[in-house]
Amino acid sequence: MFWYVLNIILTITFLQINANMDSLLIDNINTNRYFILSKNVINLKNLFFVLLIWTALYSIKGLTGTDSFNYYFTNKYIYNTNISFREYALVKRDLLYHIIEWGLSRIFHGYWIPICAIYALLLYIPILYVIKKESIDIFTSCLIYIFSMNFYYGFNGLRQGIAMGFTLIAYNIYFRKCNYLKYILFMIIAFGFHNTAMFIVPMHIITMQKFHSIKTIIFITIAIFLYIFMVEWWGGIIGLLNEIGQKKIAQDYKVITEGMKNRGSYLRIMVSLSVFFIAFIKYKNLKERFNDFDNDIWILVICVIGNIFISKFVYFARLVAYVNLSIIFIIPKLAYAFGDKRNREFKLLMLILYFIHMIVLLYHGDSNLYPFKPVWISNSY
Repeated sequence: MFWYVLNIILTITFLQINANMDSLLIDNINTNRYFILSKNVINLKNLFFVLLIWTALYSIKGLTGTDSFNYYFTNKYIYNTNISFREYALVKRDLLYHIIEWGLSRIFHGYWIPICAIYALLLYIPILYVIKKESIDIFTSCLIYIFSMNFYYGFNGLRQGIAMGFTLIAYNIYFRKCNYLKYILFMIIAFGFHNTAMFIVPMHIITMQKFHSIKTIIFITIAIFLYIFMVEWWGGIIGLLNEIGQKKIAQDYKVITEGMKNRGSYLRIMVSLSVFFIAFIKYKNLKERFNDFDNDIWILVICVIGNIFISKFVYFARLVAYVNLSIIFIIPKLAYAFGDKRNREFKLLMLILYFIHMIVLLYHGDSNLYPFKPVWISNSY
């Protein structure tokens, strides 16, 4: 737990170094003005140091997390056997990732720390780029990113974690602004890292609908039927994947399991429901302030439904993760529904809620991310 707490402390410190000095120049009498300008108070230098912290901690995490040994020895295998690019990368499923994996293994002679550093940059640069560009409160967005468990990727989630960063760019910067050509380009890049990116496109389309409409009732009704009859329709999805040549992913996901019916699953449902109810109750106020809030509340609806689905079929966690990542932009928006005097208190309350969420999931053993095993303990250099 020490390493996770250290990350939080260092992130807060470097986000606030210049922000505290710059905020003295802002008229604190008008608190609303302060929060609007806070996006620009935290500058690129702050985020650069945060990127260095996150990259350093990721680079030294050694063999922490599920699948770490597989990735570690694969990199050693690529270098030691001198396997060719054609023999290794071109026969893999997630082509773009495996091209990079093969290249890094050869360039760094299989040494784990610099390879992990490059992976960290691929994970975090897209996230911080979108936060800088789109968030109305960079400080809160960065902390929610950590507390919501989006920061802690084991190697079983590495490829998807990178894909999620590119889908975040595609959706928030291009799709929501109707720049569909660039959206398609970034989604293709995301698909090159993990094929689950293709399943998120329908969810992006759903979020562009008006929330208070008959479509909302239809969507929720369909979701209920899909949950009840999941075993029946999932077989059709697996058959379709086999037909289009995605045999590996079909094999991986063909069995309906009992999901994650445990405290971690229930906690996710409770947290997502809490955020949705706040957004639903304050919808009118938030819609007046943010024209695109329909997109955000649809994201929260999908998060709630997705977390319920996870309790029955664990693999839905991969799909829900794409949508859940957008919470880092929605939480700061929700604060404005409580007026200028109470938005700080609301943000603090949300940060506490998600911090507890993080602690519980870490101790619960999600993705085997605890305890942190640095390279000098796991001997993975």
